[in-house]
Amino acid sequence: MSEKPSFLFRYVLPPYACFLLLGHMVLMMVRPEYPLGDPGVPWHFKWGQVLLETMSIPGQDFFSHTMYGAEWINYQWLFQAIIGVTQWIGGIPFTTAVLMTVYAFLPVLLLQRMLREGANAIIALLLACLAWFILTMHSLDRPHVFTYLFFSILVERLYRMFEGETDLKKSWWLIPMLTLWTNLHGGFSVGLFTIGVVFLTAGCRYGCNRNAANLAIVKNLFFTGFCCGLASLINPYGIGLHLHVLSFLELKVLANWQEFASPDFYTPSGNIRGFEFLILGLCIVFFLKGKFPSRMHVLDLVLCLTFLHFALQSGRHIILFTLVATPVIARGLSGLLKSRESWFIVRRGFELTQEQLQMRGGRIYFPLIVAGYLALSLTSSAFFQDHFYDIHLSRKTAELIREQPEKFQRPFNTDNIGGALIYYFGPDIKVFADDRADFYWQEFISEKYFKVRFGLEGWDDVLAEYDVDSLILPVDNALQAALLLSPEWKKVHEDDVNVVYFKAADETDHFSQEQDFQ
Repeated sequence: MSEKPSFLFRYVLPPYACFLLLGHMVLMMVRPEYPLGDPGVPWHFKWGQVLLETMSIPGQDFFSHTMYGAEWINYQWLFQAIIGVTQWIGGIPFTTAVLMTVYAFLPVLLLQRMLREGANAIIALLLACLAWFILTMHSLDRPHVFTYLFFSILVERLYRMFEGETDLKKSWWLIPMLTLWTNLHGGFSVGLFTIGVVFLTAGCRYGCNRNAANLAIVKNLFFTGFCCGLASLINPYGIGLHLHVLSFLELKVLANWQEFASPDFYTPSGNIRGFEFLILGLCIVFFLKGKFPSRMHVLDLVLCLTFLHFALQSGRHIILFTLVATPVIARGLSGLLKSRESWFIVRRGFELTQEQLQMRGGRIYFPLIVAGYLALSLTSSAFFQDHFYDIHLSRKTAELIREQPEKFQRPFNTDNIGGALIYYFGPDIKVFADDRADFYWQEFISEKYFKVRFGLEGWDDVLAEYDVDSLILPVDNALQAALLLSPEWKKVHEDDVNVVYFKAADETDHFSQEQDFQ
């Protein structure tokens, strides 16, 4: 802008970032069931209640009849404690509002970072919207929302350290952030890993260009990693937590869960299409790097390729790649447009960048939007769902369990139903399994659970081994083909979501008792 902006412009008009924040909240209100859709969400909510009631971190599990009393490293205890408090304040709706507020700030942080790095405002806004669209694929009430938030903050700070703009003294808050992160979610490991990658990249640069400035950066990154590593040891399990996370990541059975499987490029969802556009944008930026001026360096290539590798291995890592690659693409494309500033739309985009950086209206609008969103969740509003029914466990199936709890003392259930069973009926009714792969581990999942879930040879032996008295399955579960041919099991209930089986002998006895009573 050629003249000094007015007070009205700087403090009253809302910046673009406010609309990104509001947009995510509106989307979650239009689809109130979506944040609750992951099978693990209900048991997190249940453990939150347990932690709040007991004011302790139980070291053993009491929600499963197959692993009852087994040691469980609950590395997400702080997240569960937080949602225990938010449930006490406003139940499931308020908890969803708090977590979705955290998630809504991810595209906001991306946009603000791109603008600070001098990206064309139009390019930055379009890329922020694309990133937000991809981010919605994992917009769930789970502890990973804090991993994505802290990862985004950490990556920007590491870039500034790599460029010598800041050091550990000015970024001391990274140390308590790692402690907080470690107790919220196992994703803290990706934070330590990223620090290590940036340190090694800086070390290689120093090896190629030995000067005092590069050496100072290497030392600064080393001490950052060392201090953050020590900070991560401040948790209830010490170094055992780190070993546990490493063991978990080595489980081969994880590939059977969709979020750990490679992205499906044959029948891609809209989010995967967005991921493909990011990859294309990254290719364009690096291919044309030498043809236009841009502030890009080797760290862009290293981090983008590293997290692209992880994203191609596991769908859940697409979010991390998005958070890393989006600012790189924005800087690269903006550098390309520098040579086209004679075009009005390009020139206006760079003017908007400066205007957005001068605006302070976010200090007013961000708190107002968040306060309004949280307040709305405390009302009896249809914009927020207050139950987990009919996602994986139907209301009708839950009613059947309440009417005949004695029939479900040792049920078999699939892992996607386990969380809802724990939330509504645990620990009185204990589950066969849920989606805690790091609790049940490889042998039980592959040799016991999968045999029954997929109807493989020996499934009936597993049910006999654990003295299973009922089966609660998704309506399209593969085991039903075998159950229909088995004289030992009888279908007693079916709806649009679930099907329930009892042992045939028990069901006959139950029917006879009803006839005698009549």
